[in-house]
Amino acid sequence: IIEKGRLELLLRVPETQLSQIQIGQPVEISSRGDSSLKLSGTVREIDPIVDQQSRQAVVKVDLPNSGSLRPGMFLQGSITTSSTTGLTIPSKAVLPQPDTSAIVYRLEADNTVKAKPVVMGELLPDGQVEIKSGLAPSDRIVVKGAAFLKDGDRVQVLETQ
Repeated sequence: IIEKGRLELLLRVPETQLSQIQIGQPVEISSRGDSSLKLSGTVREIDPIVDQQSRQAVVKVDLPNSGSLRPGMFLQGSITTSSTTGLTIPSKAVLPQPDTSAIVYRLEADNTVKAKPVVMGELLPDGQVEIKSGLAPSDRIVVKGAAFLKDGDRVQVLETQ
């Protein structure tokens, strides 16, 4: 959309995420129609009214002047609302314990497993969980079938990531 001589992108954002967005926040912009189109914009305005049916509000993003953008284009924007610098693992690898602690099975050099207590942080929307302590970045862990294991069990590694 062109408004007052500048391009802007209108993003529809679920009401549950509005509190995490601030004016001036950076927005990564891309196009499904042109995978080479990558731009950065800035949140200019957050509509104070939430649509009653969709439960979304409009966030207006200022776009840079670029010869590749045209009024009426369909673009998508990504706003990073939180980030973590810690270790993340698939949440299905974490086994809650009756005492409210949690463990992960670490793969040892001899292909046996050892239960490692971990302290979890934030649960991320992509199915990952932050691990605050208990694991090292180089640790190999059991993701599938961990609930059927006990300390010292020997496993066969079928696939690694």
